[in-house]
Amino acid sequence: IKNVADPYAHYAGPDFSRRIGGLDVAASYRIGYVKVDDRSLRGLPLIPGQIRLDRFNSSTTHSATLSVGQGVGPRPFGWTIGAGYVREDMDRLDQDYEGKYIRGDVVLPVSPTLALTAGIGYEKIVSSQQDFLRDADGLPIITPGGNLIADPTRPRVRTSEPDGPIYDGGIIWRPTRRTGVRCSWAATPSPSRPLLSDLPSIRVSTNPARILVA
Repeated sequence: IKNVADPYAHYAGPDFSRRIGGLDVAASYRIGYVKVDDRSLRGLPLIPGQIRLDRFNSSTTHSATLSVGQGVGPRPFGWTIGAGYVREDMDRLDQDYEGKYIRGDVVLPVSPTLALTAGIGYEKIVSSQQDFLRDADGLPIITPGGNLIADPTRPRVRTSEPDGPIYDGGIIWRPTRRTGVRCSWAATPSPSRPLLSDLPSIRVSTNPARILVA
C-alpha cells in the first residue's frame, strides 16, 4: 500500500511598483489553486476504533496588497501605509477564509547599517464552513472515500473570527547593500495563528531597495 499524497499548487498574478510624486507605490494581485491527490491513502488500515475523517481536496485563493511609502531622505525616517485582502474557498465542507488588514510602518536609521522599525494596524479575519451531515445518533456520516458530507439545511459554522489591533517592532541590520537581517516582535489578535502571536521572528532580505521603506 502506498503512503503518498501529491499536492499541486499554481499561483499567478501581476505586480506594480513605481515611484510617483516622490512616493513609492506598490500593488500586487495573486490567484492560486491547490489540489491534493491522496487517493493512495484510501487503502491504509485504520487504528482499531478509529474512523476515517475528512481530507483536504482543493482550494482557490485570491489575495491583493497595496502600499504607499517614502524612504529615508526627505525625512529622517522612512514610512509605509499598506493594506491587504485575502480570500480562500475550499471545497471541503464549503469552507471559506477571509482576512483583511490595514497598517502603518516607520523605519528610523540609527547608524549607516542599523535601523529601528515599528508598525501598527488593524486586522479582521472570518472563517466559516457548512455543518456536516449526522445520523440519528448524532455521529458524522462518512462517504466510502473518507469525506464528511456538507449539510446545507443547517446554519454555517463560524470556525474563527478574530479582529483587533496588530503591532510589531524590531531592528533592521544591513551589513551590505544586498543583504539585510530583520529581527522583530509581533502580536496579532488571531488565536488560529499562534506562531505569529507575541513571538519574535527573524527575516533575511536580499532586496536593499525595500529595507528602508519597510
